[in-house]
Amino acid sequence: MYKSEASGLLDEELLDEVGIGFYSRCKTIKQVTERLCPDCSEVIQGAFDGNNPDRQISCHKCQWISKWKYYHLSYKTDRIHGGRAYKYFLAYLDEYLLCKTARDKILAIDRLMHYLHEDIDDEGSVTPAAMNLVNGKRNDIREFIESLAYSGNMPEQNRRLRNELFRKMDMSTELESKAQK
Repeated sequence: MYKSEASGLLDEELLDEVGIGFYSRCKTIKQVTERLCPDCSEVIQGAFDGNNPDRQISCHKCQWISKWKYYHLSYKTDRIHGGRAYKYFLAYLDEYLLCKTARDKILAIDRLMHYLHEDIDDEGSVTPAAMNLVNGKRNDIREFIESLAYSGNMPEQNRRLRNELFRKMDMSTELESKAQK
């Protein structure tokens, strides 16, 4: 996407696919993080009330009802939670709706990508925020970042940035493996 934009031949269909895809995922992250009703987006009653997986949760506005364990299972394995990156996902939701031009969209996506690059810090985050935004495993995320942001003839500064990002991802993978043992 960045390569086509830099060459002056922006693939606007791809830009919309990425931008809207990120928007949709950020909206889902908001819904799960704030425990919003899947039918009407009101706050689910009982979602924050203790640890009993069999407790009933409900929406007073539309009468949606479930047990906590079923609701939790609906998102648990997809890493759909805002975590420490939540404010950036919310900012993207606000910003993307205001985009009027392709350039605006690229800048909104770029700001979100910039945060995801910074998120993988030397402290070794166990779950990089990119895994919340892009559904996949670390190797999938690595391939996605590589294809979106870098090319074979990239400047040396970008190559160093990419290599540092991947080094941090590898460190994070090692920390997660140790934490599971």
